[in-house]
Amino acid sequence: MKRRLATILFVASAAAVAAFSSGPPNGATGAPGEAVCTDCHSSFPVNSGTGSLSVSGLPQTYIPGMAYTVTVNLADPNARRWGFEATAKANGKPGGVIAVTDAARTQLSQASSGLQYIKHTSQGTDAGKTSSDSWTFSWTAPAAGTGPVTFYAAGNAANGDGTPSGDHIYTTSVSVPEGAAIVYGDVTGDGLLTIADVTLALQFAVQLR
Repeated sequence: MKRRLATILFVASAAAVAAFSSGPPNGATGAPGEAVCTDCHSSFPVNSGTGSLSVSGLPQTYIPGMAYTVTVNLADPNARRWGFEATAKANGKPGGVIAVTDAARTQLSQASSGLQYIKHTSQGTDAGKTSSDSWTFSWTAPAAGTGPVTFYAAGNAANGDGTPSGDHIYTTSVSVPEGAAIVYGDVTGDGLLTIADVTLALQFAVQLR
């Protein structure tokens, strides 16, 4: 009976590892009220490894409705396989719109709450890769009046042995305040709203990023 139970537990564990290599479940970013990957990869406390996790490409303040290219960067000198999940929240609700730009390595899912979760695919775990990995996606900032948007991300720097043991989990969060919306007007001073006015307004908005 004990041998049978051990076999069942081993098979269940292996199935879970195989499933998560294709992408973790929603709500595993370490955001308030959410789980984190150490629920399964529990060998070490969160952020106790010698690696790091960061989110780059975000502006100091976002312009409502503007699209940004965001990258999640994970590094660990001992890792041989990689995974991540990230979400954007504003007061507990979706903070803008996330979109996939690399369908081979990332995928998007949506929870019943409406929150979006961008995460790795099986190919996106980059088995055998050493030192660091990264994933890129698009984020369109929410409408004016939304307020600050916080990105939450969790990364799994795995040792590549096919089990949840010996892996380091990292989490991070970045808050981006809302900036001024783009207002189109007569920039050139000719009394008309022309393409030149719109072009100058967009150029100014890009400089603010």
